[in-house]
Amino acid sequence: SVSAEEFVLGLQKVKGVASGQDLLHVITFMEKQSRRARGYIDSVRRMSAHADSLQKRLDAMGMHMTTEIDNKKQCKDNAVKLAVLAKERECVLRTMDTIQRTHYPQAKMDRHVPFGGSDLGEMRSLARPGN
Repeated sequence: SVSAEEFVLGLQKVKGVASGQDLLHVITFMEKQSRRARGYIDSVRRMSAHADSLQKRLDAMGMHMTTEIDNKKQCKDNAVKLAVLAKERECVLRTMDTIQRTHYPQAKMDRHVPFGGSDLGEMRSLARPGN
């Protein structure tokens, strides 16, 4: 409880001029609060710097992941194109094999022999069985 004397002294301080001791208490309190605030500000700055560092690392990871996803997509696209080209090649090779098995080469004429009626007749007679 507060005595009457303390109550009157408190009222006088509120109404009257503050004493040096009262100002000293206020100044000390404010300095203490200011130091605490600076400590909080320093902590926030450190956390902000750490968050910036983490953000840079995350950005780098994101860029690498994006590049990897793009590369995988490109590989998949290339694999599809390669499969199409392989099927086309296989089809061409099958066609060439079929042609080679079903078509016989034509008889080649000697280039040194002039092509004419008598030479053609000789060639035909040589090609007939029994001659």
